[in-house]
Amino acid sequence: MPRSTFSLREVLAGSTLVTLPTGTSMRATTEEVCRRVGARPARVMTTTQRDGLVRLALAVGGVTVVPDAFADLAVALGGRCIALDDQPARPIGLLHTVDALRNPAVEALVQSLRG
Repeated sequence: MPRSTFSLREVLAGSTLVTLPTGTSMRATTEEVCRRVGARPARVMTTTQRDGLVRLALAVGGVTVVPDAFADLAVALGGRCIALDDQPARPIGLLHTVDALRNPAVEALVQSLRG
């Protein structure tokens, strides 16, 4: 897939950043990217629709930070992609409940994650 040579910092300087609400992992990743490149977007637009990030960013002439899975869509719709040199870490978590219908595979996974 073709990638742009523009720097993310330059693009963010005068653009509307389209992102997810505070508290989501995608928003945390986006904020981490902005910190890393020392950029502050001109405006921030928040949506709750992860699948709509690319389309909304293109509709408002803005930018968004998305997983690689959305990069092909962005290019197909006429957007430019800027690859991140150093991929930010994305935290994950596991939520579970203990119930009468115990699942040995889930129990083994939880024990493994606990270390």
